[in-house]
Amino acid sequence: MTVAEAAAFLKVSDDVLYPMLARGEIPAGKVKGQWRLIEDDLLNWLRSQYPVKARAPSDVEVLCHTEGKEPVTGGSLSMEYASLLGLPTSKTQKHSKGS
Repeated sequence: MTVAEAAAFLKVSDDVLYPMLARGEIPAGKVKGQWRLIEDDLLNWLRSQYPVKARAPSDVEVLCHTEGKEPVTGGSLSMEYASLLGLPTSKTQKHSKGS
């Protein structure tokens, strides 16, 4: 996108945007001497400007609530899913032993 398009997208004037581009504050490149911006890069830059409280946590490791627990099988939902998937169902689960 052009500077004019980016400025309209950000709801600022070209005069505000040009110095930011010159300082390298906003990701952009020049094509034949004219600034060009990629909308995804502009969106990512804008999101990075949000206060930390407003951002979705991206650097926090989210652990699954079932981590470290034995998998649960059986029950009415397992039978229902198996039936919907056309899998054989039985009242008791058969466990195979690995060698």
